[in-house]
Amino acid sequence: MSVALITAWEPRGEFRRLLRFRPRLAELYTAIIIAAPEQAEPSEVAALNAEPGVRVVTTPEGAWRRYVALVEGLKTEAAHFHYLDTDRAVHWVETRPDELAYAAARVQTADCLLLGRTEAAWATHPQAMRQTEAIFNHLFSQLLGVEADFGAGARGFSRPAAEYLVARVSPDHWFDTAWPAVLWRGGFRLDTLLVDGLDWETPDQYRDEAADPDTQRQAAASYDADPAHWSRRVWIADEITRAGIAAWLSPKGLGHRERGG
Repeated sequence: MSVALITAWEPRGEFRRLLRFRPRLAELYTAIIIAAPEQAEPSEVAALNAEPGVRVVTTPEGAWRRYVALVEGLKTEAAHFHYLDTDRAVHWVETRPDELAYAAARVQTADCLLLGRTEAAWATHPQAMRQTEAIFNHLFSQLLGVEADFGAGARGFSRPAAEYLVARVSPDHWFDTAWPAVLWRGGFRLDTLLVDGLDWETPDQYRDEAADPDTQRQAAASYDADPAHWSRRVWIADEITRAGIAAWLSPKGLGHRERGG
């Protein structure tokens, strides 16, 4: 059994931390695939590509890097794939490396492992995220028959599940609820794991180390004080819900001609 880390990177000052914790990630994963935007700093991309076991693929603006990461992951020999948003991966390996190792092992036991946040992890997030994500989490837990946190940017796939997804989803489609719905329609089992290491990573941005709980609380209060953040989180929740319903209704997956909304 082997597992590769596949990740989509939106650079927000975590390069040095990613480089620092790369050896620890390499202990868990046979390969580290990073889908980065074309505008990523070339020197940072080159430095990461020089690291053993790391491959950075740059993508055009507007590309959905989660899909690209999955496609590139399938080019490795890994039997399973652990998807994490890059900022979450860095935060998790820095703050709770033993829990991340356990999660990486669990990925290798499932076709689709939905990694979600414990109540302690949720408590670090702004209410704008908690209240809006609760909508699609409740809906799709009912539809797919599994109590899950769909919006955490963390997932595990077996190679057969990954191949099934790549053949059926659109590169530009939301993955949060749509991808599990496609797998559910295809007869794949959905498993879940709640972890503390998916606490809110955004306050880490442009810092040399992960934010402490006080910094997380202050950042969450500031986030909630801005109405624009609430508006954006409502829009995101609506998009994720629409994509998931389209996938749930379509027995053929989400090819470009079948995709709704």
